Amino acid sequence: MFTLKKSLLLLFFLGTITLSFCEQ
Repeated sequence: MFTLKKSLLLLFFLGTITLSFCEQ
């Protein structure tokens, strides 16, 4: 349960970074 939440947060973080990178 805890690992799933952590991995989900990591995925969200990575997605945000990728989006910011693509927008530049």
